[in-house]
Amino acid sequence: MMRKAMNIKVSFKLLVLLLATAFVTVGCMTTQVDLGGIELRNVKQPAENLISSGQPSQESLKALKENGLKNVINLRTEGESAGFDEKQVAQELGLNYYSLPISGRSGITFENAKKFSDLISKAEGPTLAHCGSGNRVGALMALNSYLKNGDLEKAIADGKASGLTSLEDTVRRTIESKKTEED
Repeated sequence: MMRKAMNIKVSFKLLVLLLATAFVTVGCMTTQVDLGGIELRNVKQPAENLISSGQPSQESLKALKENGLKNVINLRTEGESAGFDEKQVAQELGLNYYSLPISGRSGITFENAKKFSDLISKAEGPTLAHCGSGNRVGALMALNSYLKNGDLEKAIADGKASGLTSLEDTVRRTIESKKTEED
């Protein structure tokens, strides 16, 4: 009975976190946000059990873990400093940690989008996918959307709902290039 009560408590905390995220993303897309003391930049909720954002802090990872987070997918490269050893911190917190280094515009490919999609599928439970700002997360989400539905504008909209900003032109070129190859 005690375990069931704990599961309900964790589920409720996560629900509150996800609802707060959904409300914040509508009104505050490019600034630091506060989710009941959890600070993340450019927070989005592109799918159930998936939050995208910019670089989390050690404190935000701990708070997210306390609210039910199970997985972290980091798209930053080794050369981008988080100011702490994110992998070590995540593992010490008991989070599953996945790294898929995406190097700016050159990393926005269908191959990397597929790898990212595979990581999201592999991650069971609430997941945070992040890069420096959320832009690369959104770009790869856009490419995956295009692969699923074949609609460029829907893919861009899905990407923006996931954090896509300045990489939109790269996403458009990548999709147009694929369309040309298919013709």
